[in-house]
Amino acid sequence: MAGRKQETKQQEEVQQVQETHVEETPQVEESTQQETSFKDLCKNLSDLLNVLKNDVRELQQKMVELKVQHKAELDGLKKKKRRNTSSESASKAGFKPVMVSAELGKFLSLDTTQAHPRQLITKGVYKYIKDNNLYFEGRNKNVMKPDNKLTKLLGPFNLHIRPKDTTTEKGLSIFNIQKYLKKHMLSEETQA
Repeated sequence: MAGRKQETKQQEEVQQVQETHVEETPQVEESTQQETSFKDLCKNLSDLLNVLKNDVRELQQKMVELKVQHKAELDGLKKKKRRNTSSESASKAGFKPVMVSAELGKFLSLDTTQAHPRQLITKGVYKYIKDNNLYFEGRNKNVMKPDNKLTKLLGPFNLHIRPKDTTTEKGLSIFNIQKYLKKHMLSEETQA
């Protein structure tokens, strides 16, 4: 009986090993399938993330382009607005056409019976200065050297060429020319 017990015991052990072996094989296959499906899932998620990253980059680029376009449009509107207000304020600020004196009209060959814009009058004087090269040598062109004709028209000038040296010649500056032209620009009220 002892032999039979041993045989039965051995058969049970073999059977357990076989059952264990049979049970382990499907688990290994299942775990391999799970690993494969997990790797596929990770790869799919990684691909999806890359696609989303590219989409986000494209959206960011489009957003930047949209901001640039919007800023350009706003700048254009501001420039248009400035132009409109500057022309309106110019007419309000006393840049209305003015009548010119007979002396200035003769000097610039303008009709004294009609009003002329101040800008036209100033440009005419600058043109005369440029055509006759009435500039000091070695100085910038902001300071002009008036000739006898211009001095007779606009009067004596009090701008020293070198401000610290009062013994130097006196000239006309683009910054003070309106001061001298003012006496030749007559408003409509002065004419009446």
